[in-house]
Amino acid sequence: MFAAIDPLTVIPHQLAWFLAAVAVLALSLTLLGVAGARTRSISRPLVLFIGAVVLQLVLLAWLGATKACTLYTGRTVTLRVLPVDPRDIFRGDYISLNYDINSLPATSTYRDGQTVYVVLKRAAGVWKATSVFERFPELGPEEVAISGKVDYTSAGRAHIRYGIEQFFVPEGQGAQIERRRPSLQVEIAVDRFGNSALKRMLLNGQEIGRES
Repeated sequence: MFAAIDPLTVIPHQLAWFLAAVAVLALSLTLLGVAGARTRSISRPLVLFIGAVVLQLVLLAWLGATKACTLYTGRTVTLRVLPVDPRDIFRGDYISLNYDINSLPATSTYRDGQTVYVVLKRAAGVWKATSVFERFPELGPEEVAISGKVDYTSAGRAHIRYGIEQFFVPEGQGAQIERRRPSLQVEIAVDRFGNSALKRMLLNGQEIGRES
């Protein structure tokens, strides 16, 4: 189902993410080794501090590597979106995205926060939900499964979040993009484990933004 990845076709900023994650992980392991070797000659508070720093670096490396891996190996899925335009003081404008797969018929009694897997299949150029499972399902050749967490259930519908509900755009462009929302689509990558990552935003089929 998933095509082999040619290293020469990897998007540069995605490759940078991956290499940075590997470098941070290597540095973390080095610091941990140094701290272990010198434990007897340095104070306990310093050892704890170094350990905390190493743990944070490892976490950052893992997050970066996970996203990069999903972008490299994941299948490209196009979703139709209904954005709104809030604002984030840390990264400028962003579009809050609401997909039709965010609200689906509740086929079971779900717990808030429960992980579910939504099967998507291409239909008329975009991908639509066909079923929801509590475990990773068997998939056909033209299907992918995206994992999400149930926010809540209401009136027989499950409201699910996938971690792809915000797309950051250059400052000042959020309101302009919002006004053209009927023609907006978003491309995401979905890997064989159900992980997903934003790739780019399209307006009438043309790229207007890429997640970095």
